Amino acid sequence: MNEFEQRVQKVARYVCCFFLLISVIAMMVDSSPKQVASSPGPVVYDLTKKIATHSAKKYARRELSEITTLVLHHSAHPSMDVYDIANFHVCEDYLQKEGAPGIAYHFIIDFEGRIVQTNSLDRISWHVSQNNDYTLGICVLGNFKKKKLPKKQQKGLNQLIELLKGKFPNLLIKKHSDFKRTACPSYEYKIADQH
Repeated sequence: MNEFEQRVQKVARYVCCFFLLISVIAMMVDSSPKQVASSPGPVVYDLTKKIATHSAKKYARRELSEITTLVLHHSAHPSMDVYDIANFHVCEDYLQKEGAPGIAYHFIIDFEGRIVQTNSLDRISWHVSQNNDYTLGICVLGNFKKKKLPKKQQKGLNQLIELLKGKFPNLLIKKHSDFKRTACPSYEYKIADQH
């Protein structure tokens, strides 16, 4: 790579960081999650339009009828929030040199146990290699290698799973570790009988 190409690459990095900074500032101005239309059941906060996304890449779409499996994850970080994870996922060096199209998960259970939607269900997000076409990803914030999943987060996770099973009655529930060798998720979750 010659000197000119190196400078162009450096400028591109600065531009990416600048736009991420602008999106973070915009989120801080109106960062309160908005509740999805009121309906019976748990409150779901929709941040799909408020978190960072890649300027050029977009997740592919699918029919909702293709969704068969729910995959449980954890953030493995003691303090990163939804916005931090979204920014991390779209930055260069995440999964691919240019970053992902957006946050990898469809839902996040935040530290308070709130259910936060981060991608529309028809998006094929990148949360479990080579198995994204038919799966939904839920990430619980926190690192549970040395502590248990707090009750409020367990409650939010249970509520979300029940909500999704209402939309997808035959939905299978798997852990990220069922697809690859990983400690994710490091919390215990008893998966009920699944046909």
